[in-house]
Parts: sequence; C-alpha cells; structure tokens
Amino acid sequence: MGMILFSLVLPVYKVESYIEKSVLSCLVQEDINPSEYEIILVDDETPDHSIEIAMKLVEKYSFCQVKVVHRINGGLSAARNTGLQSANGKYIWFIDSDDWIAPNSLCLLKQKLKEIGDVDILSFKHYVCKANGEISLPDKGNDQWMTGFEYLSKNTFLSACERLYRKEFIIDNQLLFAEGYVWEDAQFNIRALAICSSHYYFHTYLYFYLRRESSITTAGISEKMEMSRFYLIDSISEFFLCYPLTSYQKIIINRILAGHLLAAIVGISELPKDLSERYKEKFCSNKKYYLSLLSNSEDIKYYLISILLKISFPFISRLLAIKMKKIIKNNG
Repeated sequence: MGMILFSLVLPVYKVESYIEKSVLSCLVQEDINPSEYEIILVDDETPDHSIEIAMKLVEKYSFCQVKVVHRINGGLSAARNTGLQSANGKYIWFIDSDDWIAPNSLCLLKQKLKEIGDVDILSFKHYVCKANGEISLPDKGNDQWMTGFEYLSKNTFLSACERLYRKEFIIDNQLLFAEGYVWEDAQFNIRALAICSSHYYFHTYLYFYLRRESSITTAGISEKMEMSRFYLIDSISEFFLCYPLTSYQKIIINRILAGHLLAAIVGISELPKDLSERYKEKFCSNKKYYLSLLSNSEDIKYYLISILLKISFPFISRLLAIKMKKIIKNNG
C-alpha cells in the first residue's frame, strides 16, 4: 500500500438527515486511487442514527479506507482533535458531516500539490448552499502563493473546511482546536495562517457549505457564544505575545479581533440582564486594551466606534445590535 496523501476527518453528531450525502461525496471521488486517501468518521457519541447510516453506506464501498472512531461527547473541536490523532495522511481535510465536497476534489488537490510541491496550508473556495436549494455564485480569481497574513487581510470566513493542512505542520506547532467553545475555526486558523511558512491559494470551488437554520452562524446570541468571542480575542492576544509581529501584521490581527469585539459588544446588549452585566464587567476590566484593537486597526469606522464607546457604551452597543440585525437580514 502506498502513502496516504489525504485524511478526511468528519465529526459525526446529530446529522442523520445529511450524513449520507456528506460521506458519499467522500467515498465517490474521481480519478484518484482509494489507497491514496482515508476517511475518518469520529462518532461524538451521537444520540441519533447518524453513524449507522454512515456505516451502512461504507459497507458498499469496502475498497475505500474508512476508520470509525468512537469517543465520549466533547463537541466539534474535540472530535476534530480526535480525528487528527488517528490520521495517517500527509494532509488533513476537516469536513463537517452536513456539508459535502465536489466529486473531483481530491484529484484536483493532488494535481495542484504535484505542481506546487509541499505546502503548510492550501486554501480553496466554497459554495454556500441554502436549505431551499439556492447556491451562491462563484467569483473570479487567480491561483497564487500568498502569505498567511495576506490571506487573513482579505478573508473573513475562516472555516477549517476550506483548506488542507500538512499534518506535520499542525503537530510540530501543537495546533489543536479549542474545546468547549464556538468560533473554533477562526481561533485555529488565525494562529495557523499567521505562523505557517508556506500558504497557497487555490481559487477553485471544492466545498459545499450547507447553511442550516439551526447552525451556529444563524443562531441568536447565547452565553456560550459570548464567552467564546471573548475567549477568541483573549487567547489570540496571548498567543501573539510569543510571536513578534511587524506593524503590518499587528494591524491585520487587530482588525480581525476588532470585528469579533464588535460582535461581543452586540452580544452584551442582547443577553439577559444578569449575563449582560457580567460581560460588560468583563469588557470594562480590560477596556483600554479592547478599545485599542478598534483604534489601532487603521479602519476609520472602527476608530470612530472606539471613541463613541468611550462616550456611551449602552447606546452604541444597542445601535450596533440594530445594525448587525439589518446586515444578517439582508444576507439571509
């Protein structure tokens, strides 16, 4: 048996309506030998029939390499970390089991890697698919080498599902998904893209992201989401204490964190009173630093908001909440 090039890691939890399409898209890949990739299904103690549905399908494709790992429920991050530990491939692709991939994905990725050589991270494009069948339109762009910071400066959607990671790069840098939080993809990718030695942007649509009504990205504000926003900001800030950044790099990180800070500020105004007060205290306890993310992002809108927040936090936070709801409604 030759070297396994790709490990496809699929956490499985309460996706019985979607798992068949997701797993089938991984099993049926064009123009690539099944020995060149493996599929790792991580059963996160799902209470429904998701795993049974997946295994029934896998039995029909016995020539494919499929592992099933069972674990105590720990959430998406824990399941991904478990899958990573079981992976034997040179490159890791984290795939959510309610999404699916294009039938020629692995072939195209293999060809591109043959062309460019080894790379720490290879990013590509995704379609957004709505429940009504509507799919986003592709945009134009070019394949290119770009630093992780260049990519971060141009992209706000930091899903782990739209890129390959060289496993050795992840292991050597002890990069794991933060367990117990949401927004784990952003927290992971800000670190990974910032410290990678090589990054390639492959402007090809390989991933189909299903926007579900019950997903994190479409849900209302919760305490866990608010806690996760502040954790992301604080953990990333702490992470870069060990990595000297140029002025340009600091601005990019500040700008990203400023966006998450505004979302956290909106959350403060949307939470029940007792929780709102708790997170307002959290903000005020490090107010100078949090506002510096806005004022030092070289974005005039963020700079003005930082000034207004000093004048009237309650009014501006409510105003931001109204504005964000309008944006979500228009993008819905």
